[in-house]
Amino acid sequence: MGIDRRKFLLGAAVAALATPGPGDLFGAHFQVGVNLAGLEFPYPAPAGPTEFAYYRSKRIEVFRIPFLWEKLQPRLGGELSDHYLDLLKQVAEDAAGHGQAVIFDAHNYGRYDKTPIGTGVVSFASLADLWNKIARVFVDHPGVLGYDLMNEPHDMGSPAAWPLAAQAAVYGVRGSDGKKTIFVEGDNWSSARHWLLFNEGLNVQDPGRNLVYSAHQYADYDATGTYKKSYADDGASASTLLDRVEPFIRWIHAHGYRGQIGECGVPPQQPWLVCLDRLLERLQTTRIPLLYWAGGPAWVDYRLSCEPRDGEDAPQMAVLEKYV
Repeated sequence: MGIDRRKFLLGAAVAALATPGPGDLFGAHFQVGVNLAGLEFPYPAPAGPTEFAYYRSKRIEVFRIPFLWEKLQPRLGGELSDHYLDLLKQVAEDAAGHGQAVIFDAHNYGRYDKTPIGTGVVSFASLADLWNKIARVFVDHPGVLGYDLMNEPHDMGSPAAWPLAAQAAVYGVRGSDGKKTIFVEGDNWSSARHWLLFNEGLNVQDPGRNLVYSAHQYADYDATGTYKKSYADDGASASTLLDRVEPFIRWIHAHGYRGQIGECGVPPQQPWLVCLDRLLERLQTTRIPLLYWAGGPAWVDYRLSCEPRDGEDAPQMAVLEKYV
């Protein structure tokens, strides 16, 4: 992909006269958002007036929308799939129609069709090309807040691979869109708990000066979000999430960066809900937003889901509502 770097940098500098504060991602009140999952699996798209109207009634305005790179771009470097792109467009339209906005997330774990970025035919430029084409479509769309470059990259063959891929993707976005927010996750599954071990030196440059680092964290013993054990057997406490996210918070503050928790979810039982509440209380004081995992029409029966069921709010929603 060819980008006129001099022309691009000049345009981005004009768009970057001021850097937003830590929580200024979608107005002054973006503290809690929701991941509307589905498009990364063979499930229905998380779109529709009813879906967004429900979250509007809960004053939730921002959604992370996972998608699969292979579905959106069936051939590396090729054109985007009209059908899959139309699904993303519809989601953005539905959100904008309710005064809300989405963050598109390449939910590929640092890979294209199981091949890590930076190996084989999947070059850093491949990821840049994907985001350049996405940003070209949504540059002026009021329903799109920004772009999450890659979900939970891990085991990419070299510690340098993800920083190089992320930097290339930033330039890809900025080749088409000099203003929307770019979200950069960390290596090693973007773990907040292990951020300093794997991402202490992560320093992605954004000429548009609108970049947010995004960490993920779950409260179960192995932090996978599968919650295989009960609260008592897991060994969790009310401060488990808070303690695990604290290294990421310290890193953000030490470097003057903006951050968010892009994924976090708990089961509906009260001890787990207290754990989530303690984390949100801390994040509110630091103005670091959290996007809950997960909602979406196909996720009603998922243990961590914040979707309503049979007309009743999920127990997790009562916690989230306290902080919107």
